[in-house]
Amino acid sequence: MRAFILTAVMMVLAFTIHAQEPTRPAGEVDLEGKKLKLIGDLKALEAEGAKLDGPIARAYSKVAVADSAWYLDKVWSEKLLREAYDLTLPDENERARLRNQPPGTNPAEPAPATGSTARVRNWVMRVASRDKPFFDQMTKYAKEQLGRAQQVATSAALALGPAMAGDVQTASKYVLDAADADPTQIFTLGSIHAIAIKDRAAADALTMAYIDRLRSLQLSGTALSRVYGFLGEAILPDPYYMKAAGVEIPPAGPEAIRAYISFVLESGTGLLQQSPDSVANLYLGLRWAWQAVQQYAPDLAAPYLQLESLARAAGGRFIMPSTTSPPASPEGYVEARGKALDSRSRSDIILAISAAMFAGEFKEARRLLDLLPAGDDRDQQAEELNYREAMSQIKSGEDYEAEQLARKLTTASHIWSVYAGLVKGSIKKQDHLWAGSLSREALKRLKQKADKSDVPRMIAQFATMIAPTDDVLALDLLGELVDSANHAGIDTSVGYPGFDVSVFTIMMPKYGYRMRDEANNLKDRLQRVAVLGALYHWEADQIRKAGDITKPPKSAEAKLY
Repeated sequence: MRAFILTAVMMVLAFTIHAQEPTRPAGEVDLEGKKLKLIGDLKALEAEGAKLDGPIARAYSKVAVADSAWYLDKVWSEKLLREAYDLTLPDENERARLRNQPPGTNPAEPAPATGSTARVRNWVMRVASRDKPFFDQMTKYAKEQLGRAQQVATSAALALGPAMAGDVQTASKYVLDAADADPTQIFTLGSIHAIAIKDRAAADALTMAYIDRLRSLQLSGTALSRVYGFLGEAILPDPYYMKAAGVEIPPAGPEAIRAYISFVLESGTGLLQQSPDSVANLYLGLRWAWQAVQQYAPDLAAPYLQLESLARAAGGRFIMPSTTSPPASPEGYVEARGKALDSRSRSDIILAISAAMFAGEFKEARRLLDLLPAGDDRDQQAEELNYREAMSQIKSGEDYEAEQLARKLTTASHIWSVYAGLVKGSIKKQDHLWAGSLSREALKRLKQKADKSDVPRMIAQFATMIAPTDDVLALDLLGELVDSANHAGIDTSVGYPGFDVSVFTIMMPKYGYRMRDEANNLKDRLQRVAVLGALYHWEADQIRKAGDITKPPKSAEAKLY
């Protein structure tokens, strides 16, 4: 009887205690399970990445895992980011040299892995920036290890994204951080241009902030030359660049322009007094300043001409562009055409063709092309003319005319650019059948003309455009991408997979298992890790959106680091 009573009491107690526990919603239990499964997948991916050749490749794999793991297990993610950054560091002798570089030091010549190393470091910092205290730790560590040059590179990279997105305040903060580290480095020009498109006054404020910081430095001739070009492009963007990029960047306001001219006059005079042998380094400054003086500050012509005279006396040869118009202007095109028709010289004809193309006078450019004899020069000019006219037609909506010119192109980069523009236009017009036809034609021709190592990158870009409108073709393109990557012979040991892996995530909502299969079909280990990392990041983002996962799971299975 006592045993029976004890058993009954235990059952009641067990029921009471169990009944007091809150029942967890099924969705929460399912979310916890998904988190644990994804962490397991990421652990396996970390182990796979550890087998990669080359420190930068291993660093890439660690960041790929850390980026996905950030909202699943932040402690583990931070550990991976630190390890990844350490893998990108050079030996101690090189680090000591970098730490001791003063402002104005010329940038080092790029090595084969320079770009990949920078991408990995910038990726580390982008992930770290989700948590300000941790980001500050990593920024301090990077400067301690690599000096001011890395601080400039990190700040410039972090500025570009917000600048392109129109977040002027955030972008300006990072641009100023770069200027504080070393105002002679030019990596923030793209951000300043992007800011100028949205807010010219903000871009002018940044330009003048650079000038203020530069005035406190004693700069060499080469540093000044670099700065002159950088600031000149910031205040008066190159029309050739804008035409090629398809953007309109307004010129700076009067205050910034006058600040630039004054800086050129002051620094140029000082350079000639201290080092007359460096006179050649004044060329860029004098060129941009003269354009600015003519158009915006004629009252500063006298001091400019005085400096130009001193430069000539020191041995510099500067041609004042006051009697001829630049080829980029309509007047310049007319002058170039007239000179070519008079002289019939090869160089004048080629210059006139270039000026005609820039002015949009494509019929006249073809007439000038007929003046060139058959041969390589004519073939090269014809290719460039077909490309530029096709791009102009795409911009004006003449897609069918542009396609006719696209069929004549022979250069892989031109083929890709024109067909990409045509595909975008056909998608915008909701002509999805033509978009598919164009994509297949582009792929066929690129396989014939492009280097094998470039084909995966080009296919990925077409797949990205096609995926939102044509599942079947997009899946075919991704299969082609995997096959081309497996035969491209890309050297991934430098830490770059050779194509944009995010394209696989576009198809994840409908074809998750298929995307995993395609990733596992990649033979190269880094490419496989990179694509799986992107897919896992997509999954982590879905889990994050479904609930609060800022805290790691309580299960010990997730604590394997």
